[in-house]
Amino acid sequence: MVCRRIFYSFVLILLCSSFLFKERSEHRQFISESLSKSIEKMLDYHVEYKKFTPEIALRSFKVFIDQFDSLKIYLLRSEIDQYVSMPYGDLKKVAKLHKSGNYQSFYELNECIRLSIYRAREIRRCVRQRLLESDLSLECAEPKEVFAASSDELAERNYRKLRSFLIAEMKIEGVSDFSKDQRICLLDLCENRFQKQEQKYLEGEEALVMRVLKAFAKSLDAHSSF
Repeated sequence: MVCRRIFYSFVLILLCSSFLFKERSEHRQFISESLSKSIEKMLDYHVEYKKFTPEIALRSFKVFIDQFDSLKIYLLRSEIDQYVSMPYGDLKKVAKLHKSGNYQSFYELNECIRLSIYRAREIRRCVRQRLLESDLSLECAEPKEVFAASSDELAERNYRKLRSFLIAEMKIEGVSDFSKDQRICLLDLCENRFQKQEQKYLEGEEALVMRVLKAFAKSLDAHSSF
């Protein structure tokens, strides 16, 4: 009897999981089809581009990444290379999949971004003590305008960005240093700002659709710097 109840419970869990998976898949298909229709409407009104080309796909990836990580404090070079250096043949596949409302590459890129947010939060937590003890009077080079090559470089980049924030606040307040408690308050403020911006990327897939549309719209600009 106990084994039978366990068996039925297991079957029920499987059925519920299957239903939820199907429901999520159908929901993703629905919003992907809506995204495809919106992109096609934008192309109808555009003077130069009338179809989703491999070139537009590449620029869309680059804009999507830049809109999220313009400061280059989240993503590693190895994580974005597969998108910004995607072979032309793969870009043609992305453009072709658009016709069927398949944006798997953007979903995968968005998941990479989500993971980078959690990593950045852990990095900021780890460098906090160092920031509380840092001599803010010493010169510190600004982060490079390229994506970090390693996790250590990414951590150092976040440290320097937060350190620059503290120094900027010192100049605003007209003081030569902050006490430990003041630094804690300022770092808490900065963390809240970061998390408020990051939260947009941790929300549902509907928010992702809007980001893809924004990236696509900007990619239609033939004078893009990318």
